[in-house]
Amino acid sequence: IEFQQMKSFCEKPCIIASAKGIYLTDVYGKRYLDGLSGIYVANIGHGNEQVIEAIRKQQERAFFVAPLHAVADITIRYAKRLSEITPGPLNTLKLVSGGSEATETAIKFARQYHRQSGSPAKYKVLSLYKGYHGATLGALSATGLAGSRKSVFGPFLEGFLHLPPPTCFTCPYSLSYPSCDALCARMLDYLIVNEGPESVAAVMIEPIGNTGGIVTPPPQYLPIIRETCTKHNVILVFDEIITGMGRTGN
Repeated sequence: IEFQQMKSFCEKPCIIASAKGIYLTDVYGKRYLDGLSGIYVANIGHGNEQVIEAIRKQQERAFFVAPLHAVADITIRYAKRLSEITPGPLNTLKLVSGGSEATETAIKFARQYHRQSGSPAKYKVLSLYKGYHGATLGALSATGLAGSRKSVFGPFLEGFLHLPPPTCFTCPYSLSYPSCDALCARMLDYLIVNEGPESVAAVMIEPIGNTGGIVTPPPQYLPIIRETCTKHNVILVFDEIITGMGRTGN
């Protein structure tokens, strides 16, 4: 069980036998309302007949194509359709199996990009305290949460640093917005300069924080982050595992 000691889980185990629509049913017949839609992955409900039928048809054709050697035709069609609804120039896709793998891949992409474009010393990844980026070691290194989600798995990878998040309601600088002039965003430039721009590969943030608290940044926050990353040739990674694909209403 992720982030839970087996001893405590075994004292009161929750074992699910089936799921349909928005409900889960355990082995004792008790029903639960799935308020998290899985972990934000069952947006259209459990046991959706249209999805089940599509999976069945694809299983009859091919259930796995090794990405080391080839790509499935349905993967190309899926990528094309997805690129048609993503905003702006976001039309290049790398398909992975889950959120942790996605953030790990983004870290690798950033480092590979700098290495192949003439800046091989850029390897550091900056992210936010209270941010969550996954359960694998690289993703946990970028994660800024304390406690059982992270502390028992250290030591973590070198080159991961953190900044205070834009929690205006409990400002880490004891300031008030907007008179603070978004200091939390401007501190990114300070950190990059003092770490050395030649060593910083990427900034990874959640546009809206979730696991560490629902944190919606002030309007000028993300534009300042974007401007700072461009200034120092740093890749800006938006971790939208939770907020993407219309989950914020757009």
